[in-house]
Amino acid sequence: VKMIVCDHVKRVMDGMQASGGDREAENVRQGSSIAGNLAHMEGEGERTKISRMVCYGIGNFSVSASSLLQISLALLLKDFLHPPSSSLFDPVMTGAERQAAESLGFTIPQEDEVGLCTTDSDSLFFMPHCGRRLYSNVLRANWGPGNLSRLVVIGNSFGAYRMRNLSTDVRTSCCVEKLGEEMVVETLLPKHVEENSFIDTSVHSFPLKKLLLREQHDKEFWRELAADVGGDDHSWTRSM
Repeated sequence: VKMIVCDHVKRVMDGMQASGGDREAENVRQGSSIAGNLAHMEGEGERTKISRMVCYGIGNFSVSASSLLQISLALLLKDFLHPPSSSLFDPVMTGAERQAAESLGFTIPQEDEVGLCTTDSDSLFFMPHCGRRLYSNVLRANWGPGNLSRLVVIGNSFGAYRMRNLSTDVRTSCCVEKLGEEMVVETLLPKHVEENSFIDTSVHSFPLKKLLLREQHDKEFWRELAADVGGDDHSWTRSM
């Protein structure tokens, strides 16, 4: 079963490359998305090397067409970026899917981090169509100019979340909402031939200069956050 799933993923990757999917992944890496958004990191003006890639919420890629396209794009990005560490996790994955992901070069965390993954190196979080709270948890685990400036997050548009009528409690505790547009550089992912699999997907980065500027104006901003206990549209419900 593992080999069948792996072969299926590789066939989709080949199809994406034949239809221009490889050019899109290259655009994401070199164009106005990942590589461009990494320019603000240490060594500005030089190409920043991603040292870690974390994938969340891919879903059941052995049976879902959208999930299959998402893991295929993740693999294309991994091939282009060559991060020393690449992991993939979704609690709904089957045993065969876990084995297939490992065969494709991903490590599988043994525990559900629910997005609370702290990193001190330049890291890409690939998490298309995850829930608001999962994005908030990733930001929360890296809250502060030093760590946030090392992140790039590919996922649902943070700007779209801010436009929704979130409750006062959610606005207070949700990191996506608290950052605001002045501290986030957001670039829509280039259109893909399978638009429904990546609709409303953006690349987000957090320039250090913007984060430090906020600290100058509000010394309390980066202090410990209240728990994000608001509702969510994702199935990961383990408490933080």
